[in-house]
Amino acid sequence: KTIEQDMAQLDAEVAHLGKQIKQLQAELKEKQKKYAQSVRYLRKNRSIEDKLMFIFSAENFNQMYRRLRYVAEYAEFQRLQGNQIKEKQTQVESKRQEQLQVKEEKAKLLAQREAERKEIEKQEKQQRTLVNNLQKRQRNLQAELKKQRQQSQRLNAQIDKLIEEEIAAAKRRAAEEERKRKAAAQKAASGKKPEETKSEKKEKTKEVSMVAE
Repeated sequence: KTIEQDMAQLDAEVAHLGKQIKQLQAELKEKQKKYAQSVRYLRKNRSIEDKLMFIFSAENFNQMYRRLRYVAEYAEFQRLQGNQIKEKQTQVESKRQEQLQVKEEKAKLLAQREAERKEIEKQEKQQRTLVNNLQKRQRNLQAELKKQRQQSQRLNAQIDKLIEEEIAAAKRRAAEEERKRKAAAQKAASGKKPEETKSEKKEKTKEVSMVAE
């Protein structure tokens, strides 16, 4: 954006210099025209004798003095015209060089703008590649997170099941112990030896068998 602004300013400067050059060329052309007219006049009256004849052919002294001044002033006019033409030519050339310098500066800005545009495009391409890679990585991480959540849910379900099974087993053991306790209490109250439970009989039978072996 800064380069565009600088180029717009240079374009305006080039246009302004172009107008100045045209104006100077018009002034130079006018002075060259006047100088050409005076040169043609001098060619017709270029000899010293013609000038002297022009001066001394005056009817009186005052007219002679005026003619003498005229000849001197005309010579000075010619000299000034020549100097002014040279000066205008110098100004025109100077403005042309200035305009050329501005155009060269503009060309450098154009090259700089093109280089920066390519660099920006390169950076944008790199950023797009980076964004694509990050999006791909994000998708992979989301899939991995989903997988881990599913595994965690399955593990939690297994733990809950084990806890429920353990609670149920504990309740069964407690119920069995309570039944035994009540049975023992009833036997004690009746004075009889409490009857062995099936599990106790099975355990004693197993012990006898082991001793026999």
